[in-house]
Amino acid sequence: MVLWIAGNLFFAGPVISIENQSSIEIESIHITGVGFDEQIERLGPGETTCVRPSGIRGESSLGFRAMADRRVIEATDLTYLESHGGYRVRVEVLPTFQVRASYGSARFVLCGWLS
Repeated sequence: MVLWIAGNLFFAGPVISIENQSSIEIESIHITGVGFDEQIERLGPGETTCVRPSGIRGESSLGFRAMADRRVIEATDLTYLESHGGYRVRVEVLPTFQVRASYGSARFVLCGWLS
């Protein structure tokens, strides 16, 4: 078990957590980068989901695009990722519909596998 966790922390592909901190639903969510375009249909207020993008080729930036109440929410070059190395990224859609990203913690190892 310890070796599995260590392997996922340091050698696995990235895990991206998306949090909707706004008061309305966001839809047609696209998480993009070099070699990947992950799509999420919707995310309600206060909800969080995780994606494990596949297809990343080496290094990549991270982009975000979504719709909320007929307006486009978009952010480019949010952060840096690699196809391996255990990157954990937290993407937050703020109540103002601004998007920010930060590196997450080891708790994201199981993100997306528990649901």
